[in-house]
Amino acid sequence: MFQAMKKNGGILALFALLATGLVAITHLLTEGRIAKQQEIELMDILNQVVPAQSHDNVLYKSCTLVKDLPRLGTNDAEPAYIATKDGKPVGIAIQAIAPDGYSGAIKLIVGLNMDGVVTGVRVLQQNET
Repeated sequence: MFQAMKKNGGILALFALLATGLVAITHLLTEGRIAKQQEIELMDILNQVVPAQSHDNVLYKSCTLVKDLPRLGTNDAEPAYIATKDGKPVGIAIQAIAPDGYSGAIKLIVGLNMDGVVTGVRVLQQNET
């Protein structure tokens, strides 16, 4: 009886090690592609809220963290992407949280030009049905 439990435990441990190894290898093989896809998706969203023709910089590379602004819906630091044209600021895309959704907080990204006019809004994360 004890011998059978030992054998089955060994088989289970071997299977767990094999499965963990396969997950780790898959992660290593796809890590670069996943990061590149996330970068492309972020650029697409940023160019939707701050029109691409209005700036000449790469928005995701001009990220800064903004904190202590209660109007953003959080006390945590949120990313802000500064759009520039010829080295001068022309707009900003900033993440914000609408904390009072029916099913929890709604994470948004809002684009603004230098006059304070909203140039676009996209939902980044929500749990609404």
